[in-house]
Amino acid sequence: MTFPFVESPVQKAIALTNQKGGVGKSTLVLQKAFFLAEADKRVLVVDMDGQQNVTQALLEGNLGLIAGSLTSHDLFQNDIAGLEPLKLHEELHLIASTEELHDVEASPLECSKNPAKH
Repeated sequence: MTFPFVESPVQKAIALTNQKGGVGKSTLVLQKAFFLAEADKRVLVVDMDGQQNVTQALLEGNLGLIAGSLTSHDLFQNDIAGLEPLKLHEELHLIASTEELHDVEASPLECSKNPAKH
C-alpha cells in the first residue's frame, strides 16, 4: 500500500501509548498533530483507541466522514486495497478509529491478523 502524502524515505514516527486512561494522550496527540501540520510537516494520525476520542475531535463529531476511508480496524484485515486515510487538511491525514476496533481487541492473539476470518 502506498499513500500519496508519503514522498520522502526520511520520516519520523511519534507514538504515544499508555494503558492508563486520563493521562492526556488524546490531548497531546491533537496538539502535536496541529503544531506539526501548521509547520508544514505531513502528519498522519492513527487513532487506535476504540473510544474514538481523537477521531471525534478531529472530525468535530461528524463520524459520517469516515465512510470509505481507511480505518484502524481495516489495518487488521488482509485486503485494504483502495482505502486511503481521510484528508483533513493539506498536511493532516487521519486513519480513524471505529467501534469495530473493539472486535480486534477482544479477538485471541492468533486471530488478530484477520479477525474477520475467525
